[in-house]
Amino acid sequence: FVVAGRKLPGKLRTDVDLIVIGMNEIFVLEEKSWGPYVEAGDVYWKSNSHERKSPMDGVTHKAKELAGLLTSRIPDYKNYVAKQKVVSGGLIMSHPDLVLVTNRYGDDSELIMKLSDSVVEIMKLDARRQTKLPTVRDSVLKVLTELPSRDAAVTTIGPYKELRRDVPIGKAHTFIGVH
Repeated sequence: FVVAGRKLPGKLRTDVDLIVIGMNEIFVLEEKSWGPYVEAGDVYWKSNSHERKSPMDGVTHKAKELAGLLTSRIPDYKNYVAKQKVVSGGLIMSHPDLVLVTNRYGDDSELIMKLSDSVVEIMKLDARRQTKLPTVRDSVLKVLTELPSRDAAVTTIGPYKELRRDVPIGKAHTFIGVH
């Protein structure tokens, strides 16, 4: 089961791209379309000569935030499942021509995968161990599907109404609009 584009409760209202609820594990996944060339380091990643902060710390934090939410809202999750650490974070790289080079010294359990490999990879990871998640899976699905959706795309900028996006100029997004 996949829940997409949700906000976690709390002060930060953390935005989550995808939550995959398997039979034994839950995956909090962020999608990045960076590429085609991406060099992944521990602290910074380079994508086509543009340096960016590694997204892995953020997705790991989101996974912990979600695990805390499930622990607080589902009593049987807290009693039987939370200790098994069934929630993990990962990154899906969606650029169709991705070349991913890793120079990481971090945790080998960090999940970084190409979109084209993601379904098979997630199914393998979900099947690697038996957990007690099936005993609370329906409650987990209820909590997750009731999370608010992320905010809709911006359609106004000040007094201007967006008609359509135009060709970007460098990193700047450009729009055609009316006043």
